[in-house]
Amino acid sequence: MNNMDNTKKLANSAPLIALLIISSLLGTLPFFSLISISVGPIIVALIYHKAGKFYTGLSFVVTTILLSVLANPIFALTMTVLTFSIGAGIIYMISKNHGVLLNFVVLTLAIIVGYLAMTFIDITLISQISISEFLNTIVEGLKASMGEISKLYEQSGGNISENPAIAAFENLTVK
Repeated sequence: MNNMDNTKKLANSAPLIALLIISSLLGTLPFFSLISISVGPIIVALIYHKAGKFYTGLSFVVTTILLSVLANPIFALTMTVLTFSIGAGIIYMISKNHGVLLNFVVLTLAIIVGYLAMTFIDITLISQISISEFLNTIVEGLKASMGEISKLYEQSGGNISENPAIAAFENLTVK
């Protein structure tokens, strides 16, 4: 009986995994990326509902590997992490059946976690710099632009030297 149950779960999850991979591959196209990010987590929740935790985890691995082969590894990792983190939020919402506000908070946190993970993966793997180095680059750009803004304001006759906001930007550091 257990083998029959596992075979049924695999048969139920395989088409959904294929649909998830196709949906993720559509995410490489400009307009379809929004659709892919919207539909993918629903497919993950369906896989969990039809096949359970094991096949949901297996679908994560299979989706990552196949997207790595068909697209590229960084896209595969970012898209899979984003899709499955939002899908995990949807799974939690469905399984716990809490109120609307808590469901909204859970889904919002899942989206934030997914996008933070996606940003972290992109920064570390593509740029090959740490998060603090990335933030330092942004801060140095802000300092340079504030210096230019101060010069322009003073050339137009204004006195910006005593403005506390400008002083705060000039003293801004990343620690």
